[in-house]
Amino acid sequence: RGAGDATEELVAALGRSLRGASPLEGLASMEVAWIVIGLVEAGQGGAIGDGSQILDSATRELLEKRRGRSGLLTHTARGLRRRFPHFADQIYGLLALSRLARSRSDDAARGAASALGKKLVDLQMPAMK
Repeated sequence: RGAGDATEELVAALGRSLRGASPLEGLASMEVAWIVIGLVEAGQGGAIGDGSQILDSATRELLEKRRGRSGLLTHTARGLRRRFPHFADQIYGLLALSRLARSRSDDAARGAASALGKKLVDLQMPAMK
């Protein structure tokens, strides 16, 4: 968010930390969302090199693998924790999808963000007095 002079170094470090088979699967949805948010923001300051591939993978993860039948994002891509997401998964996922939709004019991200936002509002309980 600063001058952007460390973007290249940070994107390279992210790439190194995500090496291996399906590295995003073990992350919580909020962590995948943080990757999307960071790379979208970094991309607005210029080219992000290999970060574009990471952004595409993280975007697919949120749009395809993390969308549960309930309309909420899952906590992880697989395993027992998949079914038990928390609010941070939802709200950071919503923020990531909306930023992606705005920056890329991405209709799939826009639709997913809108559907997730509507689901969260629908699940909101009445205010207690």
